[in-house]
Amino acid sequence: MGISIQIKYTTLFEGIFSGLFLLFALYQKTKSIRVLSLQAVIWICIACLPTIVVAVVYMMAGHGLEWWFANIASIFHRGQRNHALVRHQAAKMLEFTLPLLVSIPFRRIFCLDMTKQQKLCGRFFDLWTFSALSGVAVFGSWYTHYALPLFTPLTIVSAAYWNRSAGKIWMLLLLGYMTFKGQTTIIKHQNSRGNKIVFQNILSNMSKNKGCLFIYSGSPIFYDFANFCKMTTHPFPGHFHEYIERSSTGMDPLIEIQHILSQKPMYILSREPAIEGENMQVRQLLYQSLSSYYYPAYRVTLKDNSIVVYKLTGSPK
Repeated sequence: MGISIQIKYTTLFEGIFSGLFLLFALYQKTKSIRVLSLQAVIWICIACLPTIVVAVVYMMAGHGLEWWFANIASIFHRGQRNHALVRHQAAKMLEFTLPLLVSIPFRRIFCLDMTKQQKLCGRFFDLWTFSALSGVAVFGSWYTHYALPLFTPLTIVSAAYWNRSAGKIWMLLLLGYMTFKGQTTIIKHQNSRGNKIVFQNILSNMSKNKGCLFIYSGSPIFYDFANFCKMTTHPFPGHFHEYIERSSTGMDPLIEIQHILSQKPMYILSREPAIEGENMQVRQLLYQSLSSYYYPAYRVTLKDNSIVVYKLTGSPK
């Protein structure tokens, strides 16, 4: 759990649940508060050790304050999404997880002859699900992938239905629904974000003349295939174009984008038109530079937006 927390802090809630569960099991066995207290301190120290080690390394390198801001403080500097978008994201997350969530009460119908041990195991996974749900509730419905921690306990809970005839029907329905939702999600994503052909065409247009790339709005994966010159320490496009992220990283996006534009990157990748919740001051500043020094070298129109590759004027065509 200590390692997983260093990968993603939202597992903190599942770590707390795991610790409490182990302490409960230990007390049931020993009935000793002294043993319980000693083990609790040891386990908490073990769980915190990876984070402490990383923090100390950054402090020794002279970047302790930066580590603290990036890992702890920055989440509290995020802005607030509008309520309509929050409800929309929450509904999408519920759409993915609800069929698995209802498996918990359905267990009382499909699995009437469960043994005492099986019921205890089921209760464990129910509590695990609740702890994962707590993490989702606290950090909000910013992105649908925030619901991923729910799938591990919920799929394990659902697996028990395969031992029952009626449960097999339910399982097959679940598998069919999840397969359908997964494929339709991929198709929608390709229609709105682009597919392999779009990806290769964009890369092809940027490879004709080698030069630095800046992605204002678009997938940062292009940095892995194109020439990312590290003109900024903030490679994620959302830190520039999303209004709610304007204070979340400690940098002023208006100042930072001026710093990037002053370096005259060969290519700038952008989406058009502006998305809902975009930082329009940053966009206005960018497009003033684009209209003066760049021309659209490649454009692909998708379902509800366009991806445009702007190229520096005067560079070889």
